[in-house]
Amino acid sequence: MARGLPILGSLPGVMGDMGGFLTEQYLELGPVFRLRLLHRRFTVLAGPQANVFANTEGRGYFRSRDAWVDMIKELRVQHTVTSLDGPDHGRMREPNVRSSTRSFALDYIPEIIDITRRAIAAWPVDRPVPGVHTFQRIATDQVGTLNIGFSPMDYFDDMIVFVRTIFMVRMIHLRPALLLYTPRYRRARRRIEELCRKVVAAHEGERRDAPQPDLIDNLIALHRDDPRFLTEKDLRVAVLGPFFATLDALGSICVLMLYTLLKQPDLMERATEEADDLFANGIPDPDTLGRFDVIHRVAMETLRMYPPVPSLPRTADRSFDFGGYTIPEGESLILATTLPHNLPEIFPDPERFDIERYTAERMEHRQPGAFAPWGVGPHLCPGDGFAEVCIALTVATVLHEVELALDPPNYELKLIQGLGPRPDDRLKFRMIQHRR
Repeated sequence: MARGLPILGSLPGVMGDMGGFLTEQYLELGPVFRLRLLHRRFTVLAGPQANVFANTEGRGYFRSRDAWVDMIKELRVQHTVTSLDGPDHGRMREPNVRSSTRSFALDYIPEIIDITRRAIAAWPVDRPVPGVHTFQRIATDQVGTLNIGFSPMDYFDDMIVFVRTIFMVRMIHLRPALLLYTPRYRRARRRIEELCRKVVAAHEGERRDAPQPDLIDNLIALHRDDPRFLTEKDLRVAVLGPFFATLDALGSICVLMLYTLLKQPDLMERATEEADDLFANGIPDPDTLGRFDVIHRVAMETLRMYPPVPSLPRTADRSFDFGGYTIPEGESLILATTLPHNLPEIFPDPERFDIERYTAERMEHRQPGAFAPWGVGPHLCPGDGFAEVCIALTVATVLHEVELALDPPNYELKLIQGLGPRPDDRLKFRMIQHRR
């Protein structure tokens, strides 16, 4: 059993610094240990071999649906892509995969850049701009415009309230259910239900003959093919899938990349030169993006140090052996998928931000089970390629367009554990000047 306190168990350690806490327990207790969070008990599987096991055999031994039961009840649906396992999961996942790939994002390079530029145009000169909130808005606009053909910015604040509340109450059970009855949450829920209806109606109406199908087009096709498998209610709620997955992730990674660059002026200079080169002949095309090097490696190291999916809740679907122990069927599990990111035998001096890890000479992340910022196994985030294109393009556009500074200049990063780790609200940027 990992160390903990009476009543709270290991909750303070997990909520304070999950990666650091789980790494300490792994180094002391090994690749299999128990964890208590309030009244709930879990068995943790950790280390690179746990990731290899999950990738090669996870389909047979792990199931996801139990972790999502309360969320499904709150959403009043039969299932979601995250709550399904086996063939049904593959069937529901397919529409998400087709509209969330790297190649799909590359078809929308001008749109990704335009959304970022429009946001930059609204930034005041020499006044603080909230970091996370600003880049969450950019990411939400990008995901909405590209994945569901609908910019949800009129609903952005409601989405923040709805997604964070339902996740904290019904998914990880760290907030009281009373929050689901507050006027603030109930209003947000009504607004989000309105958004979902609008998006589906638009795709069944004027967007029905769009030249390239997006996620909602693909889901509507699945609904028409088998309305008992994907009900009308399931279809409307599926609109929210991309936002559950990216609401904090994309914006936070962009903010953390910029924070790191501002803390390392030499690296900022290299990244800015690369961004200027990418835009030298106007809007970059997919071939030009192949020249991403410094910005790509900054993104990789940011994903290593601040992974958007730090761990995965699972249930043992049947008994299996791992790490010298038999894990019984029905055991509640936590797969500590990003724990290897912190191990010095894999990533030397792991607390140091070092983009040279990803050069051809080192390739530390290519070791088996070493690098898993988006999860592992059959439920690996289907939009990782899409997200990485958006992140790199957004940061490159910002570096090309404006000169930034931290506000205050001596700000030191503090992370908040939520859907994933994100900087606290004290992290702000100040635009010194437009560069173009």
